[in-house]
Amino acid sequence: MKYRTSLGTTAILITVFLTLLFGSAISFLIYRAVMSTEIVEMVIILCIGLFILTLYLLSFSYRPMFYILNSENIIVRRPAKDVIIPICEIKDAFLVRKESMTWTERIGGNGGLFGFYGNFKNSFGVMTWYTTRLNNYLMIETVANDRFVLTPDDKDMVKEIRKLIGK
Repeated sequence: MKYRTSLGTTAILITVFLTLLFGSAISFLIYRAVMSTEIVEMVIILCIGLFILTLYLLSFSYRPMFYILNSENIIVRRPAKDVIIPICEIKDAFLVRKESMTWTERIGGNGGLFGFYGNFKNSFGVMTWYTTRLNNYLMIETVANDRFVLTPDDKDMVKEIRKLIGK
């Protein structure tokens, strides 16, 4: 079954702001490179612009688009590379209140451009997020004590996962 995950307000605002900022910066850098009279300066300016563009495209490529739940796996569908969580490795799945996710810190990942994904840490410990919003948190714990956080639009996804793992 396919579960949508739409961008929340915070992710939309961050994405719009950074798109405008990056677009403006790249436009300015292209203008400076064209107006430059020295080759070395032009190359440096274009490399900076290329770096900014690469960061933006990587963020876009690793964003979660939707989740697929079948009898064997949970698949986080992303443009670059899907993430597969085998059902047989899931110990538990449950919804987490928004208040329980306060004071979460990002320890490696993306904090809002096209979503929130990567490694985060709070009172639950270290978690890997594949989310697009700051609500509807679905926590998945594996037998190896890994924690994954998803944010499906439909909270009933947790019921389907719990049926599959026999809870």
